[in-house]
Amino acid sequence: HCHDTTDEYEGSIPFLVTNFKLNIMSKITKEIVLFDSTAIEYATYKQKTLRLTLMWANGSYYEYTEVDPHVWEGLRNSSSPGAFVNEFIKKHNYKKLH
Repeated sequence: HCHDTTDEYEGSIPFLVTNFKLNIMSKITKEIVLFDSTAIEYATYKQKTLRLTLMWANGSYYEYTEVDPHVWEGLRNSSSPGAFVNEFIKKHNYKKLH
C-alpha cells in the first residue's frame, strides 16, 4: 500500500502561495507595460501617486492623474488599449509631457 503525501499539504500550499504573491505585490511601486497596439507604445503606472504615463505611437507622452488601480488593471488587460484610453482614461486630468 502506497501512502500519498500530497493530501497532507493540500490545504496549506495555496495559502502560502497566495500570501507570497500579496507580499510581493505590496512592494511594487511602478509598473511598465509594453503594448502591441497601433495607438499606444507603452504605459507606466505608479500606484502610490495614482499617476499613469502613456507614450502614444506618434511619440507624444501624457501623464494622467488620479487613475485608480482598477482602471490601470483594465488597461493592462484590454484587447484594444487605444479604445480603452479613449473611453475610460481621457476623462482624467492630464498634461502633455513631450
